[in-house]
Amino acid sequence: MYDVQRIGKIIADLQRYMNDARSYKIEKVSDLEDKRNYYALSMVIFAILNRLLDLGNEIISAEELGAPEAYDRTMSILAKANVINNEKADSLNKLIARRNVLAHFYEDITEKDLFAVFKELYQIEDFIKTIKKRVKI
Repeated sequence: MYDVQRIGKIIADLQRYMNDARSYKIEKVSDLEDKRNYYALSMVIFAILNRLLDLGNEIISAEELGAPEAYDRTMSILAKANVINNEKADSLNKLIARRNVLAHFYEDITEKDLFAVFKELYQIEDFIKTIKKRVKI
């Protein structure tokens, strides 16, 4: 059974964080040379990726699909259960891999790397639509 309130909160957080990221008006890599933009965007992307995992794990739990042994297995479990397709799982896993870099190797993220992740956030919006439809939110 879905915890619609919890799922709704996670989705609201994701949407708020993505709106925050867009509000920074970052249009090109050079916009991230301003360290305030760089640090703000990197932290909001980290929050987005954490909430993305929370959302995926909430669906896994509600549908009793098991438990991912590592954070990078969440989307694969959802694909195996036909919640999302393999292509979507792969693209979301690429974003999730950047979460690990942000968490543990922050100093290795270049402005170009961060901008590339920023440009891929639309993948999460597609995932949210899929989940909202599935959960009927």
